[in-house]
Amino acid sequence: MLGDNLGDFVDAKGATLAEREEILNKYKDNWSSKWITIANPMYGSWEGAAFGYNWKASDAEKRKMKLDAMRYYEPK
Repeated sequence: MLGDNLGDFVDAKGATLAEREEILNKYKDNWSSKWITIANPMYGSWEGAAFGYNWKASDAEKRKMKLDAMRYYEPK
């Protein structure tokens, strides 16, 4: 399967960053073997998770929360 975000492979709607990480770990054997991702950094379900789905936050607040949430992901 090919997709650009977690929701293309499993139901992750409304999942927090921590829950998304649990899902990534649960299906870690599928990545790069059964599931191939092509990143789309412009939008996706990851965006809301990065700022706690607080859509009422200002653009500046959302940007800061997104930047604060970014880190290199290394499966456990």
